[in-house]
Amino acid sequence: MNSCLYGIFAVKFFNHVTRILMKILHTADLHIREYNDARWQALQELIQLGQAREIDVLVISG
Repeated sequence: MNSCLYGIFAVKFFNHVTRILMKILHTADLHIREYNDARWQALQELIQLGQAREIDVLVISG
């Protein structure tokens, strides 16, 4: 299992239900307001990981 979440969402359009598969990459507590090069490097690596794995959504909480 890789580090991304797979979400399946059901969307109703005009009495027709469609399932949408999304890849979600989630992280937290990056504290990017702190001016530390390691934090910005970690964010850059997350973005590169998301691009490599074709992530649909990157969620940063905190």
